Parts: sequence; C-alpha cells; structure tokens
Amino acid sequence: MVPPQTQRSEWLYDILKADRFNQFAGFSKVNKGLARHLKGQWQDTALRGIHVPSAMAQHHSQLKPWEVCNQDLPHGAIVAYYRSPFPNVGAAAIALNNTDILQQKDQEAFAKKGVAYLPPWTAKQIAITDFDRDANGYFVGYQATTPDFPQQLRQQLAHTEILSPAQQYEVGRAAIGQLIQQLEQGQPSPIALAEYPLAVKAFVERNAPDQKPPDIVKQKKVKHPWKAGESMQLPPGERGPSPPTTPPGKLRMLG
Repeated sequence: MVPPQTQRSEWLYDILKADRFNQFAGFSKVNKGLARHLKGQWQDTALRGIHVPSAMAQHHSQLKPWEVCNQDLPHGAIVAYYRSPFPNVGAAAIALNNTDILQQKDQEAFAKKGVAYLPPWTAKQIAITDFDRDANGYFVGYQATTPDFPQQLRQQLAHTEILSPAQQYEVGRAAIGQLIQQLEQGQPSPIALAEYPLAVKAFVERNAPDQKPPDIVKQKKVKHPWKAGESMQLPPGERGPSPPTTPPGKLRMLG
C-alpha cells in the first residue's frame, strides 16, 4: 500500500505536470502542498541519509589512477567513491568506471561478484582504502553517452604516462571537471546526467589543488606483542578505533 503522503505527492505532481501554462502557480494551497512535500524530503534525507551502491575493494594494476572497475555500475560512468567513515571531501576519489579493460585483460578478476577494482595509489592516498576487506560507497554522477568514452579519455591522457600517479590522477580529475563544464554549458559532451551529478561535481571541484582540505593521515596498525598468560583484551591505549556505525554504502547527511 502506498503511504498517504506519497499518494498526495503523486496527486500534486500529476496536477502540476498537466499545468502547461503555470495557472496553478498562484494558488496558495498548491504552494503550501509543495512546501510540505519539499520539507518532508529534506527531513527524510537528513534523518535517514542516502543509500549508494558499495563494493569490496581490490587492487588492479591495469587501471589508470583516474579509473575504477565496478561491474555493478554503468560502464563509462563518472563516480566519486569513498570509504566509511567519510572524514571530508578530500577523501572522495573521482574516477571513470572502466569495465571493459578487465573484461578484456583479466577475465578471472572480472568474474568476481561484489568486488570493485581500484588503482592502488588512488585507493590508498585519496580514498584511504586498504585491501583487507575494506568497502567503498559510490556516487554515480554522470553516465557515458558513447560506449568507448573510457578509451577516448585514455587516449586523451596518454601523455601522462611519464608522470607520477599523483600527477596522473590530478590530470584525470581536471579532465573530468572540464567535461562536466562542457555539459553544463550546452557544448557537445560524451556524458549525461545520472543519479548524483551535483554531489560528484562538488567532489570534483573541492578536490582541486587550491580547494582541497588537508590530507587525511590514516592511523597505522600496530601489532601488539602478546605475552604468555596475557588477557586477550587489549589495554585501553592500544585498542583500535571503534567500527564505523555507518555502513559503507550509506552516507548520512546531517541537516
């Protein structure tokens, strides 16, 4: 059964959709209905958060620093991925989902389910992700309009092969940002809007060198020297951080 609030929202949507000449825009009841609906949507987002796809992280050397391979997401999609807990925008890695490369060069890896392959440098230095069962959440911001979009970007950035992984990643991030600008300006672009374009655009912009917040330094794991007869419970000073309360695929947005 559809909740009454949803029924009212759909009824209001149908009415406004049929109002081609905005004749209902001046009715106070319509405006109040819209205000209630928007307020409810904001409250729902603030209290419940939003859900995004997630996958366990594995590394793969075939990927460029600006790429990722997640076969559960559209090929050629522009995404931002993160590891929970999410400290700040600087820990969101910008990437192009290239599923063809592993499908062509590593069938065994591509056949694994629930796994996303990441370039080692980007995973560790940007998304603060290890490969010991860490999982990442994915914002899908834009989708490709041509199937060879990942290959086109590889060819465009072929000159970066001699650069360090950090420099290659930055060139890729900047190139993705330019494509988003072209789309917004109405210029020909190989991408189109997907589910979270505003979020991914914000991550792209806020990760520019002159905008990015300080780097996050992940706490190093320290092995405890166990002694005979010692309790299995670590002393308070040596206990690791508590496990995150937010699942990898869910990002809570506080209002």
